[in-house]
Amino acid sequence: MKNISLKSCGPCLWIWKAIVSVIIIGIVACAVFYGFFYKKPYVAVYLITGDVYYGKATFFPKLTLDDAVFLQKGNDGSLSVQKLSDLLWKPIDPMVIERDQVIFWMKLDSTSPVIDAIEGRIPQQQQQQQQQVPTEQQESNQQQNGQDQSQLQPE
Repeated sequence: MKNISLKSCGPCLWIWKAIVSVIIIGIVACAVFYGFFYKKPYVAVYLITGDVYYGKATFFPKLTLDDAVFLQKGNDGSLSVQKLSDLLWKPIDPMVIERDQVIFWMKLDSTSPVIDAIEGRIPQQQQQQQQQVPTEQQESNQQQNGQDQSQLQPE
């Protein structure tokens, strides 16, 4: 039997160390690039139940939503953003959605007020006020239109 010494395998060992080092550096570089530069898109997901959820989407290996929220209508007709994590039973992110339950999904524009609400740029009280303003404006417009119409009618 031939005895193989480390001295005779020195160049082979250095080649293997270099290959393994390049692979490890590549994996770390991809992880850093993916983590720092890739932003999950905000999407609206419409389910077959009629529910609509909003959040940061991941599509592989499963459809998931981080920071998932839904819109909740108040008794006065105002809309507010309700985080799933704030519900009584305290679910933990991410929300996993079965693909066969999805009718469609759409990316949200970066200027969407839903994104502002999810990221906390709009306080909850202000969200409700913003949703009520159009209703109040519509009521005042209806009152003005009613006055205008009464002025047009002969007495």
